[in-house]
Amino acid sequence: VLLVSSAVVHFTGSADEQQNLENKQQELKDGKRQIKGEINELEVEKRSVMEEKKILDDEVTALEGEIAEVNSQIAALEKQIDEATAELESAIKATETQYKLYGERVRVMYENRSTGYLDVLLSSKSIGDFFEKIDIVTQIAEYDKTLTEELKTEQQRIMTMKAKLETDKLALDDSKSSLLASKAVLDSKMAERDAMIRKIENSQSALEAQIKEI
Repeated sequence: VLLVSSAVVHFTGSADEQQNLENKQQELKDGKRQIKGEINELEVEKRSVMEEKKILDDEVTALEGEIAEVNSQIAALEKQIDEATAELESAIKATETQYKLYGERVRVMYENRSTGYLDVLLSSKSIGDFFEKIDIVTQIAEYDKTLTEELKTEQQRIMTMKAKLETDKLALDDSKSSLLASKAVLDSKMAERDAMIRKIENSQSALEAQIKEI
């Protein structure tokens, strides 16, 4: 009787232990299945975030292309402005030189009007020759005056052109600033997506570690 009772108790204890182990095993399997489901959900979320990042990356690439184009245009305008500045300086010097020459000739004409004309008259072969020489002197003075005015006009043209170039450059500078601001926003969004991806990957690693433990 004692032997049979001992055997029954031992058998019952083993059966309960077996059942407990099986229950525990099932719980672990259920937990593993649940964790795998969470990993799959994180993978879906990760792919979604990576797609968003790809779109942002394409937008950044496009903006960088626009910024490069604007930089190229700004460089070209700066070169034109430098050339216009040099051209303007040259025109100003030419105008000043011509103006001095014109003023000097007019001054000499008026100072020597009586004696100069008398010398011309005395050296002239005829009255016609005298007026012809006077006419030549007058034409030279008129030429100087006309040339001076033309140089001033050219100077004004260059100044106007330079002012327009500088205005165009300011507009491009504004466009560049706007593009850089937009790029900064996109860069910030990309950094956020990178942080989200790292966070998801860390969560996945932690869950995979739990699966290994199970």
